Amino acid sequence: MKLKQILLIIILISIFLIHNSSVFAVNLNSPQYTIQAPNINIGGKKQASDHYSVDTTLGQLAANEFHSSGYIVKAGFQYIRSVIPFTFYISKTNINLGTLLPNTPKTDNAVIRVSFGAAGQYTVTAIEETLLKELSNGYTIPNTTCDSGTSCSKSSANIWSSPSSYGFGYNMDGEDIPVDFGGLTYFRPFPDRSATEDPEIIMTSSNVTLNITPTPNPTIVPNPTGTPRDITHEATITFKANISPIQAAGSYQAVINFVATPSF
Repeated sequence: MKLKQILLIIILISIFLIHNSSVFAVNLNSPQYTIQAPNINIGGKKQASDHYSVDTTLGQLAANEFHSSGYIVKAGFQYIRSVIPFTFYISKTNINLGTLLPNTPKTDNAVIRVSFGAAGQYTVTAIEETLLKELSNGYTIPNTTCDSGTSCSKSSANIWSSPSSYGFGYNMDGEDIPVDFGGLTYFRPFPDRSATEDPEIIMTSSNVTLNITPTPNPTIVPNPTGTPRDITHEATITFKANISPIQAAGSYQAVINFVATPSF
């Protein structure tokens, strides 16, 4: 029995993670003195008594825009954000798997691209809002469990190549993808929000800073060597559906929600 068009609607969300942490008092001790500070902020201060003098400096020493003949230096974290913004891109938001026939898998793909800018790391997660569903009568296409004997789960990809293995799932190929995607035949099912499941990570990296050598720099090096790492990372997501001969006909849809989160 034929199924009509399968339409996936993709929602993209790009958010910034703001991390709030507790503030603690700090006690600095030695045999000669005790310094009690309610907290340590980015700043500097001189503390003195009859027996000691302590100068404290934390954070950026020269946060400003500096000009000279032949160059401009923008020093300080606030300038990174303005120069290299965090962006999240997906090549298309309507995935059309066309008309499905029993035991005849159909696929379509999209390119996901993350430019992390000032972020030190990033994560992209995905979740389906419901199973692939026929809107007029509520029939569903189940998520894949991959081939018999090589079962997969929402957090663990496995081989799905048999035309008699049915369901809906996705493959990831490219940069910063989970290690369980061992090739183009490895698939996972999407987690299902309607089943109270949590989103799963499909791309992540914690190593997106500049690659400058030597690092750390133990001495003053006038011209350190190295080149910046590529600030744009890219992967391809492939959607796949395969149905059994008893699947009810109709137009099936699902919404896939992607969230990109930078952090520091």
